[in-house]
Amino acid sequence: MTAKSYDWEGGAILEPHTKKKHKVLKEYFRQYLITRCQLPQQNRFRLVVVDGFAGGGLYECGSYGSPLIFVDVLLATATEINTTRAVNGLGPINIECLLLLNDYDRSVVELLKKNIAPLLVGTKEESSHTIVEVEFYNGKFEYLYWGEIKSRILRANCRNVFFNLDQCGYSNVTSPIIRDIIFSWKSAEIILTFMIASMLAYLSPKSGSSGVPLEPEIKAKIDALLHNNQINKKEWLAESEKVVFEFLKGCAPFVS
Repeated sequence: MTAKSYDWEGGAILEPHTKKKHKVLKEYFRQYLITRCQLPQQNRFRLVVVDGFAGGGLYECGSYGSPLIFVDVLLATATEINTTRAVNGLGPINIECLLLLNDYDRSVVELLKKNIAPLLVGTKEESSHTIVEVEFYNGKFEYLYWGEIKSRILRANCRNVFFNLDQCGYSNVTSPIIRDIIFSWKSAEIILTFMIASMLAYLSPKSGSSGVPLEPEIKAKIDALLHNNQINKKEWLAESEKVVFEFLKGCAPFVS
C-alpha cells in the first residue's frame, strides 16, 4: 500500500487527527509515569522508550511531535512527582530514561537531532533527578526491531519498556513483533497506531479478493465477511474493525 509521508523538511502540517493522537499520548505517558513512581519507598525508576516512527519532531506550527513530547512530558511529570513527594515528606525519585528514536528517512533523523537538542539541554539544566539518554536509528522498524533495537534494550537490562508505534499505514508492525515485545519484558506497553481504513480499502466487499498480505487469522474472518451478502458496506466495515480488534486481543494480556 502507499503510505502518506510528512514533509518534515518543508514544514509538516499538524492535522486534527494527529493533534488528538498527541493529546492521548501526553495524557497516557504522564499517567504511566505517575503510576510507576507511586511507591513511597521508591527512589529510582528506569525505563526505555522506543519511538519506532519518530519523524522530525517539530511541526510547521511549532507543535511538538512524539519524540519531543516524550522528553517534555517526562521532565514535567518528574518535577510534578518529586514536588508532591517533597510535600509529603518523601525523598525524590531519580528517573532514568533511554529514548530510542527511529525513522526510515536519514534526512528526517538529522532534522530530529537538531530539533530535539535544545530540549535535551534544558532537561540537563532543569532537573537533577531526571536523566535522558537518546540514541537515533535510521531504517525500517520491522527489520531494526529484531536486530539493533531489541539488542540495545536487552543490553540496557531494563524491564520497563514503552513502545510508541505510530505507523503511517498498517503493515509495518506485525503481530510477531507485538507478541515479542509483550513477552520479552516483564513490564511492556505499546501504543499502536494503524490505519484500518487504508487496510480495508484493499478489501472492498465487491472485490472478493485482495493481494494485501494479511495475518491468516484476520484474512479468514474478513473473507467470510466478504461473502456475506446480508450486510451493507457500513456494517461490513464495523464488523471488520471488530475482527481486527479481537485479533489484537490475542497478542497481549490486555488490550484497550
